[in-house]
Amino acid sequence: MEPMRPASVAASGLAAMLLLGAAAVAQPDLWITVPGADGGTLRAAVFRPPAKGSFPAVFVFHGINGLSASVVDWGPALARAGFVTVIGCYFSAGWTLRAGDDMVDPCPRARGIFDADLLGNAAALIAAGRRLSGVRGDRIGLLGHAMGGNLALVLASSEVRVGAVVSISANPLRPLQLPHKPSGSALPAPIWSIERLHAPAILFHGALDAVTPPTAAHEYVQRARALGKNVQAHYYEGTGQDLWQSDRRADLIRRSARFLAAHLRR
Repeated sequence: MEPMRPASVAASGLAAMLLLGAAAVAQPDLWITVPGADGGTLRAAVFRPPAKGSFPAVFVFHGINGLSASVVDWGPALARAGFVTVIGCYFSAGWTLRAGDDMVDPCPRARGIFDADLLGNAAALIAAGRRLSGVRGDRIGLLGHAMGGNLALVLASSEVRVGAVVSISANPLRPLQLPHKPSGSALPAPIWSIERLHAPAILFHGALDAVTPPTAAHEYVQRARALGKNVQAHYYEGTGQDLWQSDRRADLIRRSARFLAAHLRR
């Protein structure tokens, strides 16, 4: 794991690949470089709370469009809430970039989604983040958007030990199946491993979401509760898949931070 301060990033020439405009994305305390489980190279932005001391860590996972400014911009708010916040790529999203995108792919040396070990890379980011100074390695939370929300739930049903999960606009009934991998899913559906879920979780969903219907979140929650799991949901009326960056964003961050704090600061 190679730490890199923002000034060093700019000096290296990587800034041209990281940002389209300095004002468009929050500036982290540092970027770290992490070897991926699949041989690629991952990068993550790290935001620290303003106070000194040791803090729980929250790992934020992006959706299928990759690590964009709208994802990184969650960092300052979560850090102010008292979490060391690690926001990294678990695959390169260069294939999805279009003119006008808010962030050039900051992970050009990571494997693309068709070849990446999504779960292995996410676990590598968590392992690297646990070793950061000021991190309580026994107090780890996960927060994911869309496909990243599915990833967080699957990780919390694996051998990766976490204390709380926030999943936003995910479809926990649907696996990620790629035409490149017809024999199996690149990311299993969270409901397939729900019996092994070992962390409390909350699912946030827009009631008007036509991409990932809220009925999927409801079914996951009902199945989890029937198994005695600590899982809940909150639905936002009047919004859809854009919940992550909608006018409900401030409330969404507040509720997410409150849930994470309740389980990671015990």
